[in-house]
Amino acid sequence: MRAWWIPAVCVLVGLLCGAGHALLADREYAARGQVAVAAPEGEGDPVAFAQAFVRMATDDAVLRTAQTDAGVPAEDLRRRVRAAGSPDAPVIEITGTAPGPEEAARAANAVARALISRANEARDGTGVELIELAAAAVPTGPATPVPGLSLALGACAGAVAGCAAHLARRASPLFPALPGVPGSLPPQPLHTTGPAPFAG
Repeated sequence: MRAWWIPAVCVLVGLLCGAGHALLADREYAARGQVAVAAPEGEGDPVAFAQAFVRMATDDAVLRTAQTDAGVPAEDLRRRVRAAGSPDAPVIEITGTAPGPEEAARAANAVARALISRANEARDGTGVELIELAAAAVPTGPATPVPGLSLALGACAGAVAGCAAHLARRASPLFPALPGVPGSLPPQPLHTTGPAPFAG
């Protein structure tokens, strides 16, 4: 059991590394807003329309419209915003990410408003209308890093490294077992050369 100090130390080191990552890594905040698709009955599947508008959300035209409200260029906005649709509801979720919580919410809301504006310009031809279902709220905490996850990953990495080092130590001839430790080699008799001493 004495040899298990190696995995224990490695787990402790892993926990410290995980804590350091949680404290020192750059924060990223995520804010999510939702846009609903309304289509007249018999004019098509609203869910299918929503999937089409998901692709439209990050088009150049939408991002150029949103960049003023977002306060960042369209190319930066493209990296900060992503859109996703629901497989069973005519809803588009727009997520904005940024180093600050206000910037994340601002990016998501700017793209949502730009998407609604661009889509509703063609409402007379398509019969489809986009409506803001929920505005993106300012997040209260960062999306990454997650302290608990950082600690867990650090501990797991330390445990794996420690167990590997322990097994390598037991298998290596460079680290023989010590006397008195379970599993150690028995003492060997001392051999001498030369004639036996004279016995009177």
